[in-house]
Amino acid sequence: MTNKENFEAAVIFSKIGTIDQDEKYKSISLDFLELLNLRKFLTKRKLINEPAFLVLHKDPRWDRINKSL
Repeated sequence: MTNKENFEAAVIFSKIGTIDQDEKYKSISLDFLELLNLRKFLTKRKLINEPAFLVLHKDPRWDRINKSL
């Protein structure tokens, strides 16, 4: 998958996690974000400006990703 497709997948899984309240979807979204971070694709602006990611802000993995940018 391309970086753009991975980012879109992260958004989709985050939205599903918001609706479903199932941690596995939020975790999958964070997996995609960690991959994108390793690929140096993410920017702080992309991460913060995406409303779908608000549900992830309490997760320690979110903090790690955010601090690494």
